[in-house]
Amino acid sequence: MSEKSNDQQTAKLCLLLVMHKLSVPLPRPKLESIVAQHSRLHYFDVSIAFHELLESKLILEEKTTIGKCYSILTDGVSVIQSMEDTIPTFIRKRLLTYLEDNSKQIRLSSDTGSSYRRIAENQYLAELWITENNVEIMRIQLNVPTDTEAKNMCENWQDNAPTLFATIFTTLAPIKKDNDAK
Repeated sequence: MSEKSNDQQTAKLCLLLVMHKLSVPLPRPKLESIVAQHSRLHYFDVSIAFHELLESKLILEEKTTIGKCYSILTDGVSVIQSMEDTIPTFIRKRLLTYLEDNSKQIRLSSDTGSSYRRIAENQYLAELWITENNVEIMRIQLNVPTDTEAKNMCENWQDNAPTLFATIFTTLAPIKKDNDAK
């Protein structure tokens, strides 16, 4: 087996490992970036491997409110469970350590999104959203006067979305106690 073929095989297994451990649909660039950066495989090999996994029907493309996302299928889970030990140890350890340290943030980033655009002179629209299981549960649109404000809102949304959602939800739809309902 050639070195290039071996790298692509390793890349396939690394992609399956990441998808299996995270258990959340993610955009292709995010998945490829995680594997390329933490496996030290060439991005080109990772991209080819991704395409081959799709063709082999080991992963699934889903259209979501945040765009195309990918998740592992049952056959993909079987493959990674039986072949995880064939991933070179140093690569597997690097990936697993990264996932252990960052899985909460990765999952959160897959559930929250933001964007902004100019809509008129001195008017920018910041759009902020939260999805859960690929269903959009909240979207906020804010009109602000500068691109700096819009950009800051988008950047801050990622860290603050869960707290803001909880505050909005409990403020607008408080749970009434039994004696309040009478």
